[in-house]
Amino acid sequence: MELVAGHGLNTLARSTTEEQCVEPVPKSRGLVFSSVGNQCLPVVRSWLQTRDADFDLALVFYKEPDSPVLHELNMLSQEITGMEVLQHEGMKWPNFRYWLELQGGAEKVAARYDYIWVVDDDVRLPTTEISRMFQILREHSQIAFACPSFDKGSDGVWRFFDGHDPRWKLRYTNFVECTAPVLKSSMLLDARFQPCLRAVRTGCFIDFCFHPAAGGGRDVVAVIDAVQCHHPPRTADYPSEMRQVQAWQEHKHDDVLFEKEGVPKDWWAIEPRFFQPKVLGAVPIGS
Repeated sequence: MELVAGHGLNTLARSTTEEQCVEPVPKSRGLVFSSVGNQCLPVVRSWLQTRDADFDLALVFYKEPDSPVLHELNMLSQEITGMEVLQHEGMKWPNFRYWLELQGGAEKVAARYDYIWVVDDDVRLPTTEISRMFQILREHSQIAFACPSFDKGSDGVWRFFDGHDPRWKLRYTNFVECTAPVLKSSMLLDARFQPCLRAVRTGCFIDFCFHPAAGGGRDVVAVIDAVQCHHPPRTADYPSEMRQVQAWQEHKHDDVLFEKEGVPKDWWAIEPRFFQPKVLGAVPIGS
């Protein structure tokens, strides 16, 4: 990696004077999207600690339609401006495509939001830190894909790679895991990324495709160390609901879907790495 250290509709700002009426200016707005199950309520509440969030929240509940958790989510959505709840069986990425279709397609979503955090339903991050993550990306607009860093207590096979490093604001890399990626919404319209989005089912392989789909530059993918999320360990008392749908070992069978969509095979075989700061420079935390 390289180191560098409401409502779904855009709101319009209008300034009026006695002599002049300024044209409306679209306000940048992010979206948090997640496909959620019966364990999601504490996490959703962590995303909504502040009720006047400057981002929207779209949830697709993948468990039973008569679940009391779905009922509680629907009740919560009546209190929170910009929160939407749907019910549809499926994994996160297929449900993301489902949600995109219901919104009228990628073009309408990209016009409404500048960044979308497509996050698993067990990743905790307070409202203010989600907003901060979006703002940092707006300050580094060349970044197409990113993720927050993971705190010391987080679980996962990639935590050796994207664990928090306090020295940096963000680090440029060629890989961020599909657990909690942020997408620049314009990538939804990118011809290189669209086949990846059509192919993805379990999440396997798409995270290796983020960097080449974004053009392969040294500053298009990043881990944001200025923001730390928490991905809790899975235990017998807190099992993965998605692994009950399909065993983790079987996710690799999704390669046939990527082949069918014509995604280059060499995109799946990268070696995750950080770009050295001597090449691009580093911006420390606090910059």
